[in-house]
Amino acid sequence: MSSFFEDYTTIAKSGLFDAAYYLCANPDVAELNYDPLLHYLEQGARELRNPNPDFDAQSYVSQCRVLGQNPDNPLLHYIRISAAQQQQQATMPDAEADCLLSLDRAVLERGPDGARSVTGEGWVVARARITEIAAVIGQTGAVARYGISRADVAEAFPGYPRSAQSGFAFTLTGLGPEETDGSVDIVFTVRTADGMTHRHAVQTYLPPMEETEPAPAPSK
Repeated sequence: MSSFFEDYTTIAKSGLFDAAYYLCANPDVAELNYDPLLHYLEQGARELRNPNPDFDAQSYVSQCRVLGQNPDNPLLHYIRISAAQQQQQATMPDAEADCLLSLDRAVLERGPDGARSVTGEGWVVARARITEIAAVIGQTGAVARYGISRADVAEAFPGYPRSAQSGFAFTLTGLGPEETDGSVDIVFTVRTADGMTHRHAVQTYLPPMEETEPAPAPSK
């Protein structure tokens, strides 16, 4: 029971379970008048029901199986893998921690013209003053906007200069399905005033988008 409670708390705190969406997408659950997150933990996860509109459980599990993994609860697996990656980045020994970077979120979007883009945000701190941050997926890159206020990072890493303004945001446009569906490596290059270049590859999961057929031309 303690493990079940821990799983419930982990998902609830993550903000990745959308109860309203889950009930709307699963009218059989809505009819039960039952806590949707409890249903997801007890049954929905095994049935690969999606916990939010941006998380494709079937596609995620397929990606995991390619890597030899078979998670019972795909959302919990995703949360814990992401948390482990961030903890590994944030707990490096001081002798190695010249530059720390964490990706908080990355979202795949489609523009009015059908072009794909990935927007994301995170934080980065370095021993020397940061002069530039760039993000790259495949052959597509862009310079990130840096200097966003992050009081939480300042509290966690007070010894780094400008940790209170360590947030960054980026947008990568003109991406193709082969670059954005499933597990994707986003490579960040951080340049500092002492002439050093630090590279961080962060793996994230982007649910595949459904391809839509162009609307037929109106008949004359």
